[in-house]
Amino acid sequence: MASETIILPAVVVFACVSVLWVISLRIKDVSIADIWWGPGFAVIAWVLVYQHEQPAARLWVVTALLSIWAVRLGVYLGARNIGHDEDKRYQEMRDRTPGFWWVSLFKVFYLQGALQLLVALPVFATTSLTSTLGPVDIVAVVLVIFGIGLESTADIQLARFKRDSGTDNTVLRTGVWGWCRHPNYFGNALIWAGVGLLAI
Repeated sequence: MASETIILPAVVVFACVSVLWVISLRIKDVSIADIWWGPGFAVIAWVLVYQHEQPAARLWVVTALLSIWAVRLGVYLGARNIGHDEDKRYQEMRDRTPGFWWVSLFKVFYLQGALQLLVALPVFATTSLTSTLGPVDIVAVVLVIFGIGLESTADIQLARFKRDSGTDNTVLRTGVWGWCRHPNYFGNALIWAGVGLLAI
């Protein structure tokens, strides 16, 4: 992976999180950083597509899959967060951190941008892989699609459960939550396992 390949995506990511930070100051809510998590990876992938005159098939596949996941997760988190109070984790951080408005730029937004670039390393790897897609790649794509489906199902079931139960003090034990304690995170792990397979 050429070093210049990572420069433009890094600049774009840190420009985006900087804009989000400014918005968070205006609305006094850093929870918007969470909404950016999924879409940030799609942005990285599309910047990589833009950088290459003839993007490899693998990069196109990864970009398409991440775009589907990003839209799904971004819309879900946006609907869950916008119009509600700031996430309790950030409220606690705000209360105990002097100068939080400034600290949040580094501790929330820039940290997330750096983590996105680190987690996206398999996406960067696909830019240099020109071999034809094979059986392992098909398995990888199925893994990503299954992961997106599992994560989506888990989020829908949890949102419905919270709405119907009216409390956060009960534990969801039905649906996909009946056989896995954190099926949404497991689905996310499957997504990145699939992306990793595509990058090998």
